[in-house]
Amino acid sequence: SKADFFWLAECSAGILKCLAIIQSYDSGVFRMRRFRWIVLVAVGIVCALIDNTLEAAPILVPPSLSPGDAYHLTFVSSAQNDANFGGIAGADAFVQSLADAAGIGALQGITWQAVLSDATTNAVTRFNPNAPIFDTQGNRIEIHGPALWNAANVPLENPIAFDETGAGGIFPEVWTGTSDVGNLQRADSNWLASSPGTFARSGLALNTGPNWINDIDTAESVPLSLIAVSSQLD
Repeated sequence: SKADFFWLAECSAGILKCLAIIQSYDSGVFRMRRFRWIVLVAVGIVCALIDNTLEAAPILVPPSLSPGDAYHLTFVSSAQNDANFGGIAGADAFVQSLADAAGIGALQGITWQAVLSDATTNAVTRFNPNAPIFDTQGNRIEIHGPALWNAANVPLENPIAFDETGAGGIFPEVWTGTSDVGNLQRADSNWLASSPGTFARSGLALNTGPNWINDIDTAESVPLSLIAVSSQLD
């Protein structure tokens, strides 16, 4: 956040003041060589903290867009859950709550859906927009919805590699229940349970081929992330 940035900047300024004080003394007590490495390490830590703070902030408006351009955002949930979300509506609420907490949700007028299929609903029906899709760091994932469901022929432009806060991570599998063309692949309990011996399809969010949505069948008792997509923004 901006508050964190300014706090870290003040810390950096304070360290530089300390350096000036140390340099002003020319005695055996305050020798530059003795303290120089401490100051350099401290400055390095502050710079790293500032860099991480800036990187972690989600980008609401991709810089490559012009004012008024329509678009959607997507992220991989930082939180994980087994396959019992209380149905697709519960999964939507799950990703919405994470987005709300990250400042890219209801207060900003943005609603979110989980990329899931069940026995009555296909993911391609829930999400197949004409506008481009971007991650929370401003990278374009695809030019429009149909391209998402064509990754078996043309890979995604970028993997879905950032969560709702804008932070990157390693997401081994995500719940999808979906084939690479957007239809139901497998969701034994329709996201209503996580019973022993039941399975649902999962994807690899960091993959740009069809495996991003359609990778393997995973036991529904295993906690995985979700891919979320936003309502249309402009």
